[in-house]
Amino acid sequence: MKTIILKDILSVKSYPDAGDYIFNDIKDSILLNDKVIFDMSEVLSVPTMFLNTSFGAIIDEFGVQKLKSSIGFRNISKTQVERIQKYISDYYQVYIINNKNN
Repeated sequence: MKTIILKDILSVKSYPDAGDYIFNDIKDSILLNDKVIFDMSEVLSVPTMFLNTSFGAIIDEFGVQKLKSSIGFRNISKTQVERIQKYISDYYQVYIINNKNN
């Protein structure tokens, strides 16, 4: 299990680059049947540009269930939980379900 202090990554990388970095950590964990824990201390927002290149890219490659089973959170606020849950639900609906229907 790997713990990532998300504020440390978001403070030194652009949101898309931070998302790419996180994508690789999650992907490695999935391939190793492991888990990534995100410490959300001092993270004020979780931008869509970050989520698209991290969680969204994982959903594209591995699916929602694999993402959910491969990540966890510490020190996360209720607002952050709701934001991430809504993002995953919306992403799945818009990009996965709609693409299957086209």
